[in-house]
Amino acid sequence: MADFYFEPRRPDLNNSLVNFFDQSMNAATWQWIINCCGTDSLTEQNPTVIFQDTGSYDITLVVYSVDGCVDSVTQTVVVWPDVNIFIPNAFTPGITDYNEEWRCFGTYIDESTFEVVVFDRWGEVIFESNDMNEGWNGKYRNAGSEYCPGGVYPYVVSFRSGAGKEYKYIGHINLVR
Repeated sequence: MADFYFEPRRPDLNNSLVNFFDQSMNAATWQWIINCCGTDSLTEQNPTVIFQDTGSYDITLVVYSVDGCVDSVTQTVVVWPDVNIFIPNAFTPGITDYNEEWRCFGTYIDESTFEVVVFDRWGEVIFESNDMNEGWNGKYRNAGSEYCPGGVYPYVVSFRSGAGKEYKYIGHINLVR
């Protein structure tokens, strides 16, 4: 009976080396049908493949027993894209009609895991959100009419990629007044 598993379970372009592990019963020879990365077929028991691009790849293992019996199994490997994130380091709320709000922009981010927290210089939380589309307007908790004083404000941004990898960015924002 043909069977296999692969690691990592959710590869991405930053972690695209995938190891395949045979779990077949009574197999004497193996044929892996990969059809990617310049590889059509491999005959080793536990091959390693480096995926060059994102996408879904059907991987088929065909095993042959000493008695000539043949069995096969197919699994899909999904290679996720790289995470891209832009975190601005300054903004100017209340001064012009431009650059009024500070927020992060990114791709391939699991938005259900997104969290941003901004602190004042004493460590008090002055803005937090789990919504990537919500930005800090420069006011305490985004409320009231008074802007926070100009200066440097620490932040922590954390999230998971679509592939499940955890990311955490710690930095500073310059609120220009």
